[in-house]
Amino acid sequence: IPYTVNQLAVEVADFFHEMKPSIKYLPARNEVTAIYADPSKLYSVFGKKKQTELTEGIAKMGKWALTQKLAEPKPFENIEVDLNMPPSWKALCK
Repeated sequence: IPYTVNQLAVEVADFFHEMKPSIKYLPARNEVTAIYADPSKLYSVFGKKKQTELTEGIAKMGKWALTQKLAEPKPFENIEVDLNMPPSWKALCK
């Protein structure tokens, strides 16, 4: 069942009763724009399971997430290349 990242953001916001997400689109970077996976090896080991609709899956994940304690961010160590590293990550570098 294909979904977009935008659909995912809206579903998560709905579950947590947040406003519709304000999505800021950044200029395209040299990254993968689409990916397709072949789950046949997974199915051969675990069998094919019923697919979960996005809303149901987000509800399950959200209920679990609400039971978890937030952990303090851990500093990154021994970063060799910090080119294009997000500022929030750079702040965690030693």
